[in-house]
Amino acid sequence: MTKTNKVGWTLAAALMALGCLGGNAWADAVPGNNSGSFIVRITPNIDLGVVVDTTGAAWIGSTDLSVTANLGSQERLGTPVTLTMQGDFSNQELTLVAAAQDSWTLDTDTAAREQNALQLFALVGANQTATLAAIADYDTAANDHLITTAALPVGQAIGDEGTPSVNNLFEFQPADGVKYDEVDTMIAGTVRKLWLGASVPITTTFEGEQKFQITVAAVSGVGQ
Repeated sequence: MTKTNKVGWTLAAALMALGCLGGNAWADAVPGNNSGSFIVRITPNIDLGVVVDTTGAAWIGSTDLSVTANLGSQERLGTPVTLTMQGDFSNQELTLVAAAQDSWTLDTDTAAREQNALQLFALVGANQTATLAAIADYDTAANDHLITTAALPVGQAIGDEGTPSVNNLFEFQPADGVKYDEVDTMIAGTVRKLWLGASVPITTTFEGEQKFQITVAAVSGVGQ
């Protein structure tokens, strides 16, 4: 009996102590360890792309992208090259660059035609096939649409689309009507037409065919 009473008194004392604690406020001595946070990082594996289709593209007076031209002449495409955006990224833009493959070079300005140097122009616009009226459509201001050996943006500089300029590289203007279409922030499936113009040098010291490789590249339209 004595042992049973002792256990009973001990249990009663413990319950009373708990009851007292339940009625009192308490403080957390180390609140800094009550929670934790962390960051997860996910980088999308995006696919940029453009298909360059030269089917049917031809210089005026020719059936393809090869033409016999007089020195000092100005040549234009009568039918354009088709550009179709590919991939799964919804903010794509383009760059243009060219490389001379033979003896001639690419002229770097339109100030004057230089010996053995081709002035090569480009414009990218709507998915339509109305031929440009004249070489002046390309050369609207000094060096406006001249393809060089440096990759240049089609339209406004990447990351600067919010500040429209009068003469964006390789881009028609809205005033050009059906020729114009946006070339910034393009999505997969967007189709544009690439037109070329060329001012042949007035003098040359080389004969034979002169080839020029033009590269169109899809790039992210997100400013870096």
